[in-house]
Parts: sequence; structure tokens; C-alpha cells
Amino acid sequence: MSYNSILSMGEDKNGSLWIGTWGGGLNRYNPATETFTRYLPDLEDLASLSNGTIISIKGDSIWSMGDQ
Repeated sequence: MSYNSILSMGEDKNGSLWIGTWGGGLNRYNPATETFTRYLPDLEDLASLSNGTIISIKGDSIWSMGDQ
């Protein structure tokens, strides 16, 4: 996990658990491999998260706070 302050959680159709944090980005837990993948903002990569605070995960949608 990238951060201790969890704001949102959701499970996708493949059984992965998505965890949104306050300032620590997005984490995906894969139960098959029992591993976490971290997704963090990267100013050099326009396809990355624009912000590290993930406030809501609903189905296939992930919402973050506005740019700080």
C-alpha cells in the first residue's frame, strides 16, 4: 500500500480490489498473486493520475480531487 489513509475501495469484475488513498494515489490488490500495484501521479506522463487523492471508486470509474 502506498498510503495509510484510505478514502475509497471497490472491486472490479476480475476480483481485483482497488484502493484510493488521500495523497498516496491508487492501489490495486490482485488476490491471485497476492500483490499490490501502485499508481501515482507522474508529471512526465499525461496518461498517469493527475492527482494522488482518490475520492471515489464506483464500477469502472475512478474519481480524484482536482489539481492542487
